[in-house]
Amino acid sequence: MRGFLLVQRFKLSGAKMGSGMMQPSRVVVTGLSGSGPAYIFLAIEAMADGGVAAGLSQDLALKLASQTVLEAAAMAINSGKHLGQLKDDVTPMEDT
Repeated sequence: MRGFLLVQRFKLSGAKMGSGMMQPSRVVVTGLSGSGPAYIFLAIEAMADGGVAAGLSQDLALKLASQTVLEAAAMAINSGKHLGQLKDDVTPMEDT
């Protein structure tokens, strides 16, 4: 049901794919939006594990990693910048 609703939202938004209007494949939308969170959870878990390995408590590491993903998503949605530019903007010139 969730995948169907995402397809309907896509159609109603008038979003463009490629050079012309295309109807997205339900499988593609479901795969990206329905299964995509699993990949984000994996990234959060890895970031939190790294924080714990560096000495943070599990609770703090999880909160920091989750908040980082939340803020990064907000930047991706609201900045109007290419993701590569956002990456460069938040990566210091020095090693971290």
